Amino acid sequence: MPFHAKDTTNAYHLALAHQRSLKNAFVEPTGVSKDYRKKYQAIVEESAAEVYNTVRYTALQDTVFNPFVQEVFRKITEANKHLPPARLILTRSPIENAYALADGTILFNIGLLAKLENESQVAFIICHELAHIYYGHMQAGLKSHLDALYSKVFRQEAKKIVRQEYNLHAKMNALVMRTAAHSLYHKRTHEKQADSLGYVLLSNTSYDPAQAYTALQLLDSIDAPFSSDEIDLQGYFNCTGTPGAFDKRAAKAASIFAVDPKETAEAGIADTLKTHPDCAKRMQYIQQLSQARQAKGSKQQVSASFHKMVTNSRMEVVQSWYDFGRYDQAFFNALLLLKNDPQNSYLQAIVMLCLYEFKAHLLAHRASDVIAAASNAFPANFNHVLSALHRLDVSDFSGLSRCFRQQFAKEAPANEYMLAATYAYAVLNNETDQAEAIKAQYAAQYPSGKFINTIFLANQK
Repeated sequence: MPFHAKDTTNAYHLALAHQRSLKNAFVEPTGVSKDYRKKYQAIVEESAAEVYNTVRYTALQDTVFNPFVQEVFRKITEANKHLPPARLILTRSPIENAYALADGTILFNIGLLAKLENESQVAFIICHELAHIYYGHMQAGLKSHLDALYSKVFRQEAKKIVRQEYNLHAKMNALVMRTAAHSLYHKRTHEKQADSLGYVLLSNTSYDPAQAYTALQLLDSIDAPFSSDEIDLQGYFNCTGTPGAFDKRAAKAASIFAVDPKETAEAGIADTLKTHPDCAKRMQYIQQLSQARQAKGSKQQVSASFHKMVTNSRMEVVQSWYDFGRYDQAFFNALLLLKNDPQNSYLQAIVMLCLYEFKAHLLAHRASDVIAAASNAFPANFNHVLSALHRLDVSDFSGLSRCFRQQFAKEAPANEYMLAATYAYAVLNNETDQAEAIKAQYAAQYPSGKFINTIFLANQK
């Protein structure tokens, strides 16, 4: 089962410590304007608040994944004792990314771990982020950004544009874009520098330096789903005696209001390692480095335990999407994983719980909060699921839940996820007495359970 911390006190204190640490890592600039200093302080405060929230609500302090990445981190730092003090936090974020902060903290998302192929790739990602810390790239990036915005040249050009009569917006936008391009150039320089030192750091360990190249190769398509296969929705949700809700019916008529559907954050500017610039160029650079430097490390075999951990981390990703209220992603990824693991009771439970949430949000006229609009930025199989979900009516969910339940053995719920899913099924099928009995059973068995203040409390209201 996914990790669930009943006591969050440790996460709270850890978040406070990192918030203070990040603030202390920035030295307020001197010899700059009052506006510059005010903007600098605002960015630092915002960054510190973001770090607090990330650690407080997403730090994954489990007994499997966190010890693994901490051990990789330990091996790297012990082999490279010249590095400045650093620490690593594994987060529950499903986004495939890792990044370094100015105070020496590396945030490594479980979504990235779920996509990597071996331990040496994990090590290279950590080495790359340690290199960012070594060079102080976060501090340098902030200074470069503010220097460009508050430079005399920028201010003079901005004043000239304001005094002009025509095309003010277009001209100001062009000026900002040129400034952004300047910052992007520095980011690319930082990435190349981090790749170079990261490769050296990796070479000093027992991990395979050749995996630096394969890691970058993987990053080029890191935000692709676990599988590109189209999900057989009719196979899961259509059955004898129940009209098919996921059939090929035509899409609903377009709204009379000419409003484009809102795209979710990952559709537009996905915060994944793919957003790191020029993967192909970076791969070429790693090849050059590998030819110029003799690696000290020996190749490592990929263990069965690593494969098992990656498989389990993918279910942790499903749980993260669910906990963050992205039921469309949780539903989609659970069905993808069910194809190769059809008897997995956890995945079965998540699908049923997502059906429950879809109906609840549809009844509240808030379906768009939990079901994204199809987008060209999404893979085809995810768009297929989104389009099908948007065609559903409230009346469809009883049949969908019955058909899905028929696919699997109806055993007594063996864990709290299955018990919560059984409750969701009863609600979807208007079995009020059964739902109340399950609610009482859940409260007795899991008084501090994961769902006690979510689906049960919501239904009570």
